Amino acid sequence: MRAGESGSRRYPTARWKLLRIVKRVVMTITAMAMVAVHLAPPSAADPTAHLKSEIDDARRDAGCPPLQLDPILSDVSQRVTGETDDYARHAARELPTSGEVDLLPTGSGGVLKVLRERGYHTNKVRLLSGFGDNRAGGEGDDEAKAIKALVLEGWGLDVLSDCTYTRYGVSALNDDSSQGWPSTAPRAYAVASAIVAAASGTE
Repeated sequence: MRAGESGSRRYPTARWKLLRIVKRVVMTITAMAMVAVHLAPPSAADPTAHLKSEIDDARRDAGCPPLQLDPILSDVSQRVTGETDDYARHAARELPTSGEVDLLPTGSGGVLKVLRERGYHTNKVRLLSGFGDNRAGGEGDDEAKAIKALVLEGWGLDVLSDCTYTRYGVSALNDDSSQGWPSTAPRAYAVASAIVAAASGTE
């Protein structure tokens, strides 16, 4: 064996050992990331995606085609959810259902007026809403209760089983901060909103 030959033979061996170590580290990191995703608590999931899934399931059970997400309806539903959240946190004095909010049919303007101002023209629209906290009945966490309440309202009003509704917008949130403060002790809650409508006449 000539001088220097031993070192040149050992170099590839050392290099492959290093590559194997790097490969193991990468595989370990990937596995840990996958476990973290699967073990993430339900509260970390997107409540709006959960709401959309439940509505889609209800439409399928009714024999109707799935509703199509509409950006205008989604924006308005987010506004409704935000206003309900404001009331729950005592940042607003009136519930949306009191008639003081233009978004609802009982309001001074109504949801049709709001949609038309946004360029969505239809004569068939319904607003569905749900709220869940530790005082609400039923099984599941606050999010599940709020979404179930909304879906049951949709069934009760024959909205989800009416195949002439074709579009929807959804919004939901979980709030674990300061509901009721300072008049009552803070507690967690969830809010869900959906606006279901026939297609816009401008399309």
